[in-house]
Amino acid sequence: MKKTSVKLLIIFVGLSLAVSIQATVLIPKDFNDLTMEADLVFVGTVVDIYSEWSDPDETEIYTYVTFNDIEIVAGEYQDSELTVRFSGGEIWDFKVLYAGVPQFNLGERNLLFLSGNFTEVCPIVGWIQGNFRIMYDQSVGAQVIHTDDGKPIAGIQEGKIILSRDDILVQGGSPGVPEDPQAQVEVMTGPAIKMTLNDFSQAIRNQRLNQKAQGAVLGYRFPEVKAQGIPVDVMQSGTEVPRDRDKVIGYDKKPQPVQTPMPNLHEN
Repeated sequence: MKKTSVKLLIIFVGLSLAVSIQATVLIPKDFNDLTMEADLVFVGTVVDIYSEWSDPDETEIYTYVTFNDIEIVAGEYQDSELTVRFSGGEIWDFKVLYAGVPQFNLGERNLLFLSGNFTEVCPIVGWIQGNFRIMYDQSVGAQVIHTDDGKPIAGIQEGKIILSRDDILVQGGSPGVPEDPQAQVEVMTGPAIKMTLNDFSQAIRNQRLNQKAQGAVLGYRFPEVKAQGIPVDVMQSGTEVPRDRDKVIGYDKKPQPVQTPMPNLHEN
């Protein structure tokens, strides 16, 4: 593939197939959705992050995030390490981003609701909604569970994830209302307490047992976004147009949909 001087190419998942720049609009996933749609729920520490081309023609970038010190919360997995593949990433001076896909850092510990690893654009149920960050809290004296954007969780109530009231009051935010175009896990205002990792993990196990007892099919993943599309020519101003434009993800005369499973659902 011929080299280009493209510094940045951002792929957004839009509200419609119109040629426009719009951030990801995710369908809200509550606790019931996360536990039911995941085929594996695990806790792990990020030990490696790398990106590579999908094939010799360099048609797509994949990013691989490897976790070790694995603790299985739900599902089955035997190995000591687990690698999760995401579409997008950065190779040299070429970068592809999907809005709504979680970003990871070496050394951090996460709890993920995994589904469709190595087949989905983002193999986490609800994208950022299914990624939880684990941090030690001195006031609690234990590992505490946080949302993807770092908000501590107070507990689970009626299938909803409840944020800690202290965090909501400090940040002045509105519970359940995203502060940016990216969807956040559906939450409610909760008490001024913080939920530990152990309690959250047990809540997941109990919820899946209840769902299974009610005849639910666990691991079936519903659509993540309301509608999808990739805008044309989304690059920084002043960059050179790639010559091999047919080989560049999202660079085409017509928007191309991101591939996700779409079950037959009755329209409202």
